[in-house]
Amino acid sequence: MGDITRLKQRFDNYQSMLNILEVGLTSKSLNEYSEIELIGYAKTFELSFELMWKLFKDYLEYMNVSIGLIAPKSILKIAASNGLLDEIGIEGETLIQAASSRNELVHIYDEEKFHTQMSQIQNLYLIELVKVKEFFLKVLRDE
Repeated sequence: MGDITRLKQRFDNYQSMLNILEVGLTSKSLNEYSEIELIGYAKTFELSFELMWKLFKDYLEYMNVSIGLIAPKSILKIAASNGLLDEIGIEGETLIQAASSRNELVHIYDEEKFHTQMSQIQNLYLIELVKVKEFFLKVLRDE
């Protein structure tokens, strides 16, 4: 087992960012938000996703799993092949879609596509990100 300090710090950052996203996007329907609010929540999703895959990386390293290439989709595949995603109860394909959405949000200039991505975040990805939070709350509580 590796050093747990980095893992705990990464989780604290993830949990803080995710809490902003979770509280914000569950308080009302998308059409009730201003454009600037949605842009803020899109950025919060991007940061939450970034922290999530790095949290997976840190956890896998803590568990002495060989990582190799350090990139979001690579880490997600390693997490899936090592049973981490199954243990959390999330679909790897959903996280791959979330990774693609995160990448698309940076380059979306079409309002309809932006709202489609935000709907995916609110109705699909947020649920999975919360499962990750709950899993690590339990794992780190036991450490």
